[in-house]
Amino acid sequence: MRPGTGSHWAPDDHEAVLEQTVGDLLRRAAGEAPDVVALVEGHPDPGLRRRWTYAELLAESERGARALLGRFAPGERVAAWANNIPEWVLLEMAAALAGITLVTVNRRCAAASCGTSWASRGRRGSSSARSTAVTPWPTRWPACAPTSPT
Repeated sequence: MRPGTGSHWAPDDHEAVLEQTVGDLLRRAAGEAPDVVALVEGHPDPGLRRRWTYAELLAESERGARALLGRFAPGERVAAWANNIPEWVLLEMAAALAGITLVTVNRRCAAASCGTSWASRGRRGSSSARSTAVTPWPTRWPACAPTSPT
């Protein structure tokens, strides 16, 4: 290879790659440092910033995972339409613990195009920041009902 025509980074094998899931890592962190703050809500007023310790984050995420598993099976995809809020992290962790794939939806997605897009990708559920509930998606946004069979 001529200099400047490619790139190569030699592998770093000084440490083993850990075979862990996001859920495994959250459980480990909660076990090792349960009272350490893990998540802080970004709010202009410091007095209104909500905080979660690792133990609280795990507990809320496990509760969310149970709720998700009440409607969806591991391996299914659930679309999420939300702002950048702490509940987003809770939903991500809950989905990871439940073995459910969380699919983000562009907040600028027009109602007319959402249904076809979501149905064509096999999504069966949706979540909204307005209500932290996760529902079968045609119930949440009837205007976004799929135009193709799911």
